[in-house]
Amino acid sequence: MLSAEGKFISLIYDGSFEGFLSCVFFCFEKRLWPTSITGKAHHQASLFGHSQFIPTEFAKSERVWRGLSKILVPSSSQNLFKAFLSEEQQIELHLFRYIKLAIESKVDPHGNFADH
Repeated sequence: MLSAEGKFISLIYDGSFEGFLSCVFFCFEKRLWPTSITGKAHHQASLFGHSQFIPTEFAKSERVWRGLSKILVPSSSQNLFKAFLSEEQQIELHLFRYIKLAIESKVDPHGNFADH
């Protein structure tokens, strides 16, 4: 994915769930679709593109979580958090896409097997 300027961008955050949600807020605020989102401890510099550190902002992360709570059923919210805790490679980008789908469609994407 590219930023609005057509550049590859990687977002870095502190590794907390609130930090990840701050990245989500940042992306929607700036209309930015990152190529990667990684915790500071797992980030590897790239020769291509731009990396940007996103500080944790609790008010913004809370706003994202409240908004998701209005769309997602409780089990989907729990699964999203559990998936984050899994620390699977690139899980943040997969979760970002899931959240983006939920916010844009205003429907819980759980069980939507047609979307890529």
